[in-house]
Amino acid sequence: MTKRVRAERALRESEARFRSLTELSSDWFWEQDAELRFTRMEGQHITGDGPSFDSEMGKTFGELGFEVSGDAAAHNALLKQHQPFREAVLRCTCADGTARLIRVSGEPLRDAQGGFSGYRGVGRDITQEKLAEERIQHLATHDGLTGLANRVLFHEVLGLAALFIDLDHFKAINDTLGHDAGDLVLKEFASRLNQCWRGTDEVAHKILAAASEPVPFNGHACCVSASIGICMVSAGVWEEQAIMKNADRAMYAAKEKGKNNFQFFDAPAGAPTAG
Repeated sequence: MTKRVRAERALRESEARFRSLTELSSDWFWEQDAELRFTRMEGQHITGDGPSFDSEMGKTFGELGFEVSGDAAAHNALLKQHQPFREAVLRCTCADGTARLIRVSGEPLRDAQGGFSGYRGVGRDITQEKLAEERIQHLATHDGLTGLANRVLFHEVLGLAALFIDLDHFKAINDTLGHDAGDLVLKEFASRLNQCWRGTDEVAHKILAAASEPVPFNGHACCVSASIGICMVSAGVWEEQAIMKNADRAMYAAKEKGKNNFQFFDAPAGAPTAG
């Protein structure tokens, strides 16, 4: 009996230490049955907004709204084969539309006969970490004022053509009404520009029309137009620097022809042509 009492006491103390550590940790510990339904959860709540796991018990990750962010097929293959998995990122969209992301690692459980009986593992809420990463990525690839993609992203997504756009008469607005007016014009044009990409026809014509609409500022109508140079990647030019240079040359040709128009760069002929 003494040995049994000591064993039970040691077990209780071990459980107490485990609970104390999980409560202090930003991780949470979980166990699932053979159907991948939660049978035990301890530590930091999966949603980060409450101490109880009652609503999660008996459910799977999928039933809680979580989906694999990344290679779902590879992760599901590991589960089907009852293999360990590490650092899987799962994403869930909450009722208020916000996203929640967790990182989980698990290992299979075996019964006395060696058969698969479920998983156990650890998880951590990484929502703020991921949102910060996405914010940094956005800042690295987009202009801070207009939100438009910058040259870093341009290099990654360059496809069929490059358009070099210059706002005619923009300097006059900055000089007469100040940089606040200039910033407003740029942000408004950027918003209009995003609308122009919706669809695949007559993009240059849409940009010219969008640029010509006045932008109101403190009782003034800020009026600009656009000169657009276009270099087709399919014209035989693939290097980014050459494409940008040729689109720039075509844009200056548009200005020389009276502004408020677009010109194509003809790579074989080496000179811009009207569009």
